[in-house]
Amino acid sequence: MRILYYSQLYYDYPPLSCETPLVITNEQHRFVVAEQLRQINQLSDNIILEPCGRNTAPAIALSAFTALKRNEQQDPILLVLAADHVINKTDVFCNAIKNSISIVEQGNILTFGIIPDYAETGYGYIEKGSIVKESQRGVGNTFYHRGTIC
Repeated sequence: MRILYYSQLYYDYPPLSCETPLVITNEQHRFVVAEQLRQINQLSDNIILEPCGRNTAPAIALSAFTALKRNEQQDPILLVLAADHVINKTDVFCNAIKNSISIVEQGNILTFGIIPDYAETGYGYIEKGSIVKESQRGVGNTFYHRGTIC
């Protein structure tokens, strides 16, 4: 296991390197992650261990809360990367990140998407459209699937 893209981005694209990467992982991966952070001169106190996996949203919320507590003087920008994603064109990805910073600094949330090669029901889809000025509970007759199945 490797902290998939932070370490690669750190070496290949130093301008994108953040001051303190924060890694959310589980007990099983803590020593591997600590060693990889050591290799890029980061402290192992940048690791938060989940007592049990709760999926992405709670991990992002915990990361945001931790970043706010660490940076009380400013509003931190978060780049959320999943450990199991493969990014083949890191130069394109890094340019997309650099180009998005000004959008995020204006208080916006930005998500990246890719053109799928095939239909896959296990992933969410993003429909390209205009910028949403105000959040909405639902759009038309559509709703967000929150993953709860009864």
